[in-house]
Amino acid sequence: MNLTHWIGQRLHRKILAATAAGLFLASLVFLVLFVAAYRGNLIDERANSARQINRFLQIALENAMLKRDLAGLQTIVKRLGAEDNIASVTILNPEGKIRFSSNTGQLDESMPFTPGESFITDNGSPDILRSVIPVANREPCQVCHGPIAENPVNGILVVDYHAAAIRQEAIRTALAFSSAGLGVALIAALGSWLALRRWVLQPISRLKNASDLLAQGDLSSRSGHVGDDELGALGHSFDEMASRLQEAMIQRASNEAFQQSMIDAIPDAVRVIAPDYRVLKANKAFVALHGGTCQTVVGRYCYETSHGRSSPCPATMEICPIELACKDKLKTPVSYRARHKRYNGENCLVEVRADRIKIPTGDTSEWGVVESIRDLEADIQASHEQKLAELSMLAAGVAHEIRNPLGGVSFALSEADAACAKHLAENAREYIGVAQNEIGNCLTVTSSLLKLSTPATVSLELVDVGETISETLRLIAPEAEKIDVRIKLELPPGLRAEVSDGELRRIVINLAQNAFHAMPDGGEFTVRTSCIEDEIRIDFMDTGDGILPEDLQVVFQPFWSKRADGSRGTGLGLTLTKSSVESWGGRIAVENTPQSGACFSVWLPCADAGVDDNDAET
Repeated sequence: MNLTHWIGQRLHRKILAATAAGLFLASLVFLVLFVAAYRGNLIDERANSARQINRFLQIALENAMLKRDLAGLQTIVKRLGAEDNIASVTILNPEGKIRFSSNTGQLDESMPFTPGESFITDNGSPDILRSVIPVANREPCQVCHGPIAENPVNGILVVDYHAAAIRQEAIRTALAFSSAGLGVALIAALGSWLALRRWVLQPISRLKNASDLLAQGDLSSRSGHVGDDELGALGHSFDEMASRLQEAMIQRASNEAFQQSMIDAIPDAVRVIAPDYRVLKANKAFVALHGGTCQTVVGRYCYETSHGRSSPCPATMEICPIELACKDKLKTPVSYRARHKRYNGENCLVEVRADRIKIPTGDTSEWGVVESIRDLEADIQASHEQKLAELSMLAAGVAHEIRNPLGGVSFALSEADAACAKHLAENAREYIGVAQNEIGNCLTVTSSLLKLSTPATVSLELVDVGETISETLRLIAPEAEKIDVRIKLELPPGLRAEVSDGELRRIVINLAQNAFHAMPDGGEFTVRTSCIEDEIRIDFMDTGDGILPEDLQVVFQPFWSKRADGSRGTGLGLTLTKSSVESWGGRIAVENTPQSGACFSVWLPCADAGVDDNDAET
């Protein structure tokens, strides 16, 4: 890991590195500018000092020249050149030739000069400050040097000062001031760093830690109070966002649990399939049919969970709702029968009803499929069990109805035999008549049973409604007595309808048994017939708890079943009843009675409607 990457991983490292770099560059620029400025100031100051010295030197030289003391002049030049801060002293004639010099080896050489002060290079280093002062021609000097107008300058005084000390002093002073400035800057930077760390970096660090925990799934993570400034407001907004996110996730989990509970309550197997064939949801009925748990089924492929396959079902052999939905061919629900695998590996016949459903995938949505799967074999078994139970109840009713007449027959025959033995022919004939009457009752019961078992036919027949209802209810009277249900009949004679006799009897049995199930603790079951205009109305009323208002609209739907005694039905009885009644041109409805219980009303076309009494008798 390089230094740049290491610094870039943390905000405080980046701020510290940027501060250090800024201070370094500022100090460097400050040093350069200060050295240059201070060096210029020293040069000016030294130049002013040199001018003062040069003035005194000039006066001394002029006096020596007036006295024509050339030896003394050379001595002054030599002694001045031996001073510590002076490199050399030179006197030039107006043409630039060296006449006097502290360095005697330069005599009679030419030296370029420019009046004023300037730095010159000595062996490549600008260490010499040269001061060039013209010595003006004066009136006393005109004897030797001629008129002032023709020779305004008697000579040139050149003094070279050592400038290295100036530069070193400037650097030392600049370094001292720079160090002091850098110290002040470091103290200011340290204060800024501590303030930045206290009020910026630490709150940001707490926000980052809280956001990391939130990203890892800890919905209780909060930044806490990070101040009252802008970062404090940011932390407060973060905590509010986290709280709302937690509430949303809790609400989502609650909604998902509610949805799962809702589909688990459906008795049929249900699953939702995504476009990639994966199961998104499944209910308990699906798990009970195919095995596993809701958690293990979700995420697996549909063909794996229901068909035990490792690849999608061949389109030529199976109807695949996903393929139809993806090709936009599943615009209406489709129903079909298929073979699925049970949890134990056995095949089972099912009826599948599939419809497409929009499934969100990020910013868009795709067509998926929701399937409702009914186990036909289980329905067949339940229907078979119900029919066996109904047959058992009918058998009990028939046995009850025939047992009493047969007892009477046995008693009458015994008495007739005794009368014959006593040669009492009249008494014997009476008892034989009783026996014949009881045998007739038995025949009536068996005839009713035969009519009940007669399959429905397309052709209809003229049936006395009251008589048919009375005969049918006699068969289940023992069942009513067993559960303490009283049967009350209000059946005026002569009401005839053109229906199927056997089917009408089955309808009566079905509605009566539904009423019995609604009164598990006993009650009263009333059947009333009446003629209203050209229709026969048959009311089947019980004194149970009635039907919930929301269920009144669905009682005639297929496979709907809800019984007060907790027993299970196929949910087809009322559906078939409605179908049969409507096929005869009638109708059926249900409502709760004002007192208690429910009332199923059947309307049938009256066969004698519009017929005179004489025509009816004929």
